[in-house]
Amino acid sequence: MCLPDALFSFQRLIKNEKLLLVLAGRDKHAIYLERLSAMDVVIQRGNAIKTLNRNKVGDDVLFAYDEAKRMLIVYASAKVSPISVVRLVKGQF
Repeated sequence: MCLPDALFSFQRLIKNEKLLLVLAGRDKHAIYLERLSAMDVVIQRGNAIKTLNRNKVGDDVLFAYDEAKRMLIVYASAKVSPISVVRLVKGQF
């Protein structure tokens, strides 16, 4: 997923100058976690730490980051329960 094909869904600057970034493409949501200085290269290479298929989670997805638990929270109103999505992403940070 390249930047021109995607929209920013969520972004948060976290510890150690890392950027947590979620890009929404036509088919998927791509989650990136990288130093701010290297984010462009990671996106161009398509090295997301996790992708969520929009057919499974739906189009209306909300993201939040819990700094205390270092966990990305994903709320999807379609087909997948929010808890199962969170468990897929938890531990990546």
